[in-house]
Amino acid sequence: MRKASRIGAALLIVALAAGASAQPDVPALTGRVVDRADLLSAETEAALTARLQAHEDSTTNQIVVLTLPSLNGEVLEPYATTVFRTWGLGQAGRNNGVLVLIARDDRKIRLEVGYGLEGALPDATAAAIIRNEMTPRFRSGDFEGGTLAAVDAIIGSIQGEYVPADSASGDEMPWWGALLFGVFFSGIPGALAFRNLVAGPVARYVGLLFLGPFIAMGAMVVLEPFVGGGVVRVALAVFAVYVVLFVVLDIVLSRTEWLQEKRRHYAKKMEAFKRARKSGRSVVYVDGVRYSVPTSSSSGGGFSGGGGSSGGGGASGGW
Repeated sequence: MRKASRIGAALLIVALAAGASAQPDVPALTGRVVDRADLLSAETEAALTARLQAHEDSTTNQIVVLTLPSLNGEVLEPYATTVFRTWGLGQAGRNNGVLVLIARDDRKIRLEVGYGLEGALPDATAAAIIRNEMTPRFRSGDFEGGTLAAVDAIIGSIQGEYVPADSASGDEMPWWGALLFGVFFSGIPGALAFRNLVAGPVARYVGLLFLGPFIAMGAMVVLEPFVGGGVVRVALAVFAVYVVLFVVLDIVLSRTEWLQEKRRHYAKKMEAFKRARKSGRSVVYVDGVRYSVPTSSSSGGGFSGGGGSSGGGGASGGW
């Protein structure tokens, strides 16, 4: 019986270790190019670093390239946002950072754009950069050429000099395209807001006010073809409904054991992060779940983020 218990405990430890190893940690920010997948030669890495540093020196915009062997099962977009926020790309208050993430074995690409650059580098342009500059070169094995072209296109877009090759048609988005885009644009911040119900009261309602405008903007995209000049009033009404729904759900779900347990876990996680930062640890376990400790900078490379953030803007693609 004792032997069986030991075997069971050993199997549990192995299972937990396997699950933990499947979660990719956020790598250290060692420079403007973090080539974990070994896709770039030393010369190309040096050229990229010099180009990115010169751009940052003249504009304060921070652009970082990260290559990974694999995402290890992580979903591309949330992981890119986590890396962006952990590194704190861009300047605090300006949020003018861009992350170029390339997952080699998954054949996936993500351009994550900070709030402050979404006007200069909108999602459509980010998608065009992936589609026109990166995907064709990556398919032929030219990772260096694709990465260099992407960086040049990103900087060109920020400076107002990049025009995607396939943007000449000028056709307006069809109504069904606006519908899909608006639902997607509203759905992600809406899901994030309701996911934030597990947080403390201050974080819940700060998140509510922060994410609400994004939902209203999504509603504007969807409804503009139908209501024309009245779209702003309708979008404000959508935002008001969203706030009321959030408050009602908060009141109702706060009485459930499920949400109370989630909030206790969240509070323990935040406390574990606080203790880990003081002790210098990068990983914590809370109720058997492994978490990487968020930090806005890292040591060892002489380069760190400026405290910027991203709300998930940008584009994804592959080859």
